[in-house]
Amino acid sequence: MAPVDDIDDACEGEAPAADAPAEEEEQEEEEEQEVVKTASGWEEMMEGKIRKRVIKEGSGDYPELENDILCTVEVRVQGSEELLQKRKTVRYRIGESEAIPALELVLKHMRVGEEAEVLAISRFAWGPGGCLGIGDEKPVPADADVHLRVHLMDIFPAPGQCGRAEWTRQLQELEWRKSNGNDHFKRQNWAAAARCYERGMEVFSEAPVKPPPELGRGGEAAAATATKTIADISSNLAAVYLSQGRARDALEKAELALDLVPKHEKASYRIAKAALLLGDFEKCQSKLEALRALQPEDTGVKRLAAELERAQTKHAKKSVDFGKAILEAAGEGREYVEKPPEEPLPSFFQEMLMSFMPTKKQFLVLCLLLVLSALAIVFAPQRFRPQVIVACVLGSTLMFAVYMAVTTVEDEMKEEKATKKKS
Repeated sequence: MAPVDDIDDACEGEAPAADAPAEEEEQEEEEEQEVVKTASGWEEMMEGKIRKRVIKEGSGDYPELENDILCTVEVRVQGSEELLQKRKTVRYRIGESEAIPALELVLKHMRVGEEAEVLAISRFAWGPGGCLGIGDEKPVPADADVHLRVHLMDIFPAPGQCGRAEWTRQLQELEWRKSNGNDHFKRQNWAAAARCYERGMEVFSEAPVKPPPELGRGGEAAAATATKTIADISSNLAAVYLSQGRARDALEKAELALDLVPKHEKASYRIAKAALLLGDFEKCQSKLEALRALQPEDTGVKRLAAELERAQTKHAKKSVDFGKAILEAAGEGREYVEKPPEEPLPSFFQEMLMSFMPTKKQFLVLCLLLVLSALAIVFAPQRFRPQVIVACVLGSTLMFAVYMAVTTVEDEMKEEKATKKKS
């Protein structure tokens, strides 16, 4: 049984997706870029910052905006033969900029069956963030110029078909949205994971999913699977929101997942975690008790239970202190007024520094002494200037020290008189 603090992963046989771009390039700018062919067989795009060379010719039309494409991508660093990452059967939608800019642009200029190698500078790859590896993969270093090998396997029509064809397309999209989101989640690319999951939630207009009438009972099993996938996506989206510190949004998505699949353990875990962050200890306790009955040895459940116990202890202590303060106030016949948090006392060094801080009046005197010293040095004869400098420094320092001492004593006497008058 999978740990409850893990995401609901892609179905067996599905491959993870490529990472999100370090920065998104405007689609219109990319489409206007002219492709320049060189004598060595390279096609240059974006003024040579992206280069593509065909290894195996493809056939058919180029993909258009909103088309879904299926591809395989190998990732290396330029100048190295070491294979860092290989991503099989990755699915993207042209125009959404989920792929890195270099891959998105190159795919627009490929046909089905075509294989090509691509060189791209870091800005059009993963940029300063690099790309984490999953499992046996190796990470793409930060600011690395990359060498890709891309195989375009298939192109699928844009959304908007009717009947059985659209139903099939929606089921497929739901699965690859989840798969891509899971891949981004594992690479800790929270923003890209959230986008994938959110788009997955929009594939069907309602949940639970209802099959088209023409499919009859044959579509009910597929609809049930789609509903379960939507619940998984919603639960995973809650996990992303928790990683982003969005506890209230996480609670909403996890509860939606539990509404769709009442025995969804990971959704229950995320409800408990979000409830704890929001201070709803009762809801957190309720979900944890249900999870303990199902997975008593799960480390995530044990860890969250310990966090809940610490939070409850801290809250109880605060409540006891608050109650004591109210009772004391009632016993003394006065209204309870909550004390503001006490400011920490200054340290010895802070007090020492504060004692040397001049008042506004003292600062003006210091400025006057400095100006007079500067004038004396400027107008002193050249041969006597070193002596004048020493005399000015020593004289100004001594006079200012005496002035500080006198004014400090005067201020203390004034404060003492004011205190006596008040008493």
